[in-house]
Amino acid sequence: MNKEKNKKTNKALTLIAQGQAIGGKVLVFGEGMKSLKAEQSPYRVLDGVPVFYSGNNAFEFEEPLFFTQETHKWGEYYHPYLMNGMPSVGGWNKVYVDTRIEGWYLLWVVSKLDEWAVGPSDWEASILAWTPKIKNDSINKAGYRMFWASGLALDDVPLDEYCNDDYDEDGKWLDEWNCSIKCKQVFASIRRTIYENEEDYFELINDAPEMLKLYIEQRKITTLT
Repeated sequence: MNKEKNKKTNKALTLIAQGQAIGGKVLVFGEGMKSLKAEQSPYRVLDGVPVFYSGNNAFEFEEPLFFTQETHKWGEYYHPYLMNGMPSVGGWNKVYVDTRIEGWYLLWVVSKLDEWAVGPSDWEASILAWTPKIKNDSINKAGYRMFWASGLALDDVPLDEYCNDDYDEDGKWLDEWNCSIKCKQVFASIRRTIYENEEDYFELINDAPEMLKLYIEQRKITTLT
């Protein structure tokens, strides 16, 4: 019984941490996690396509249930302070693209706090972003622009900018943020980034989409030998 009670408590903690740290939401007592804003206009227009974000836009579709087998895994990353506190608690976040709503792509984030800190818990899913399907679109392309929008929101980059020199002045964020390659490319386009060597840098940028390459190059501050 105590184990089940703890898991229920940890579910609530995970959804609160996920909503506040990643989803741009606040906890409203009696209503759960709510968007900070409910704007009609998209949060960003990236690569010429509008992207809506959970912290700025109300989700106006009927929300589907999340099933991994009905979505497409796009990436994953470790957030070292997913739940702020003394001390902060980290957690893993898996990112999935959903194609089940006609004419739209959805981006899900599925999070799990570190069990060493909170005890046994499950993965919890929430819709993070959505974008319309366009001609010659793909799951991969849509995933990049939706995750880019969510990354800009995560680092609190002003709406008229696309990168954030203030995020990590020494460029060593990768010491704490363990990322799959696509997530790493997006974060490196927003954050100042130091690489282990030139090979590491070119491996990252050569495979990145064109819309991110200039920003990745601009955020590179040095290389180590």
